[in-house]
Amino acid sequence: VFPSENKLNNLRVFLQRDRHLPYPPSAPLQKLPKTPSGAQVREPTNDQLYAIAIHQAIPFIGFGIMDNSILLLAGEAIDTTLGVTLGISTMCAAAIGNIIS
Repeated sequence: VFPSENKLNNLRVFLQRDRHLPYPPSAPLQKLPKTPSGAQVREPTNDQLYAIAIHQAIPFIGFGIMDNSILLLAGEAIDTTLGVTLGISTMCAAAIGNIIS
């Protein structure tokens, strides 16, 4: 039932290994990284970060609305057709609608 000591040691070694990170896990983060030309890069302002967040969030919101619309329409169509024919529950029809969306 319990794993052998050898398997536990192998797991410990695996968990302690560097997992192919582009930098060592203990490397300190630099506030101002240097570019190839040697110039320092400024940190983005809060307004710039806000603009990027809004720009990146809009497609996710649109996708969520469309995905849920398809889910509801497909689930309702399945419930009224296959649900009645095969006698499946509403939750089963919703699960099939989720697979379709």
